[in-house]
Amino acid sequence: MISNFFPFLYVLLISISCIRSLEPTQSKISYSTLNWMSNIPNNKLILLINIPGAHDTAANIMNPLAEDLARTQNRTIPELLKFGIRKLDIRVALFDSIEKEDEDLHTCHGMFDCYYIDEYNTTRNLTYKHILLDIKNFLEEYPTETVILWTQSEKGDSFENIKRAVELMEKYVGDILVNFDKSLTLGEVRGKIVTTVYRTYDEHGEAIYHKGIDQGTDLEEIHMKFIDKYYYNSWDVTGELKIEEVLEFFRTYNITIKQAEEIFFKEIEKFPYYYSIACTGQHVHLLPMPKQQAEIVNPFILNYEFIKGNYYGWIEMDYASLKLAKKFIDTNLLD
Repeated sequence: MISNFFPFLYVLLISISCIRSLEPTQSKISYSTLNWMSNIPNNKLILLINIPGAHDTAANIMNPLAEDLARTQNRTIPELLKFGIRKLDIRVALFDSIEKEDEDLHTCHGMFDCYYIDEYNTTRNLTYKHILLDIKNFLEEYPTETVILWTQSEKGDSFENIKRAVELMEKYVGDILVNFDKSLTLGEVRGKIVTTVYRTYDEHGEAIYHKGIDQGTDLEEIHMKFIDKYYYNSWDVTGELKIEEVLEFFRTYNITIKQAEEIFFKEIEKFPYYYSIACTGQHVHLLPMPKQQAEIVNPFILNYEFIKGNYYGWIEMDYASLKLAKKFIDTNLLD
């Protein structure tokens, strides 16, 4: 029974919200969020590690008119990485006007651009290049870690956006870049970026661009099928309904990391390359905004008793915090 639904479980990303002030990275438990992966064996498959992520990671500083509609984080990417976040969800779009070399690919959330504050206290567009360098700097300081970089075209020409993202990755972080593969172990990617968008070449030398972890699977049609029913990991619901969905998943479909490992090696070819994102933030149909949702969902998640050693997959969060990241890091069997 487990093996029937598990292929759709391994990368369930439960996007939840958290509004919290910046907290120190000191922990009462025996690991630091700065290098928590150092406690996981090299032979562990990255797909079998419970990895906290940040949904729409770049959407921290937005245009004031878009603040309520599109903001999903309240910390910078370097701060999130220090919290223990290891999966980033970056949305990009090409931009005509650039101030510096290779800053033509901007980050955005929907139609709204994302920004950052530079050393001169000036608000500037947060570019893809800027994020790549932030990740590289972090991994140079903490080489036991890996960062999963999921890049998505958000507006404009999807092919050109992804093509440009791949070009920039190859130029600025090519020496630490690894293309996603379901068989990757942590030991193979320590100190490296695992990218879900990349290019390969056919027998004629023509570039083939891979746009996501699904490897061509239509995300819209699949929508997380479990056995003979569909589990709707929705993003367009109220906070109360989101809690009901998360509870249904946690209570009905649970499996230990050990069981997950046994099933993976027994049925490796059945593991797909897609996943679903459930965002608690919403800005249509008069539903609450992300910050309002956080006030409903966060207390539930922070107080929920997760089982250490259970498999939860890669979990994305809105307004990710240190406490929430640690909540999911703790579910791993850390040495």
